[in-house]
Amino acid sequence: MKKKTIYYTSFEQDLVTATQQDYVLPTDYLWEKNQFLSWLTRHGVKGLAKLFCPFYLHWHKAKDTREKRLPDQGCYLYVNHTQTVGDALIPYYLLKKKWPAIIVSPANLSLPIIGSLIPYGGGLPIPNNLRQMRKFNQTVARNIAHNRCVVIYPEAHVWPYYTKIRPFSAGAFHYPAQDNAPVYCLTNTYQKQKFGRKPQITSYLDGPFFAPAELTLQERRQNLQEQVQKCMQERSQKSTYSYIDYQRREAK
Repeated sequence: MKKKTIYYTSFEQDLVTATQQDYVLPTDYLWEKNQFLSWLTRHGVKGLAKLFCPFYLHWHKAKDTREKRLPDQGCYLYVNHTQTVGDALIPYYLLKKKWPAIIVSPANLSLPIIGSLIPYGGGLPIPNNLRQMRKFNQTVARNIAHNRCVVIYPEAHVWPYYTKIRPFSAGAFHYPAQDNAPVYCLTNTYQKQKFGRKPQITSYLDGPFFAPAELTLQERRQNLQEQVQKCMQERSQKSTYSYIDYQRREAK
């Protein structure tokens, strides 16, 4: 069967779009949600992840990182952005005893039905303006203080089943560079299954990564970005099957 081909002109291109890709958060948006509704939603998402990840995505953790666990303290987890629904569920499946707080694009809130549940399931939409940034920063810091795992997709855009690591900036590492919380990365790789066209997902968990304390904030961000990107690029070579053929076109 012929592979699906996706053409792109830039790594910044949105290949999967939401109902309202330019959705803007209300000026009075609150990141802290009703605790009971959040508890209910999170348990529902975790139950869905237990079915969706192993049976639909055929997700499993690599043998050489199977015993590695995230710490009990607050930490950051960086993941390559290659699944639409899966990228929201894999952290729930991976984290057995911790709740993830997943930084997402505001466009996700425009999705029918699911969009309204995302904030209650731990989704933290990025502010559209500087006025909201202080409250957002406080919410991220509060999640770390409550020993949660803040999940960040540094590639920013979903490219389904993409097998390489796209560039990401040092700015994606602002928070761990600032609070010195441990940094981990999860690299999703793809291998052909015996039956069916869709590949299985093998994920590699690595870390912790820290930046030297004597460096400036900007240098710590750069240092963490280099460590994590290098690790994820090496792990991405474990992909042995390309489900979608990505081809670059020159911009007109």
